[in-house]
Amino acid sequence: ITRKIEVTGMKSPMNSTVYFDNYGNRECTETISSIDMGNGNTSKSHHLSFNANGYLYQVNLISKTGTKSKYNPKVMTGGFSFAGLTDNMKKQFNIKNEGTSVILGKQCELYSMHSSDMKGTFAVWKNLTLNLTTETNGMITRVTTIKLQDNVQIPKDKFTVPKDVKITER
Repeated sequence: ITRKIEVTGMKSPMNSTVYFDNYGNRECTETISSIDMGNGNTSKSHHLSFNANGYLYQVNLISKTGTKSKYNPKVMTGGFSFAGLTDNMKKQFNIKNEGTSVILGKQCELYSMHSSDMKGTFAVWKNLTLNLTTETNGMITRVTTIKLQDNVQIPKDKFTVPKDVKITER
């Protein structure tokens, strides 16, 4: 899944690609951004975050540094799962099913959420959030899926630390 991420105040969007297999038991997020700082300078970043062999790796491919920490998928899930919504969660976060929408040829369930500190809309296909818009404390985040491929071979290097990266264990 390749996504464009736009945040209030950022002049340039970030691009993020999520690779996953085995129903999400192996997942890697690669994020690339080039942000116009407004003074003629550009701030570039290129990060990988992936789980492998019981560890979570956070790798900065520009500075060639990273961290490694024990990975507990029950504690460290990266997002909100619509698959396990209970009636209590729906009530607590004021989550409502708002119908359906087609995104990149996929029939998505549309949800709205309105809690005390955030409101948003989510388009979900097979428990994958394809598009979302959230507002928290006046900051708006928009995530738009621009490419979706399923049943593809994932490059092995997405789950390995490059040889020239220095890893620090936490």
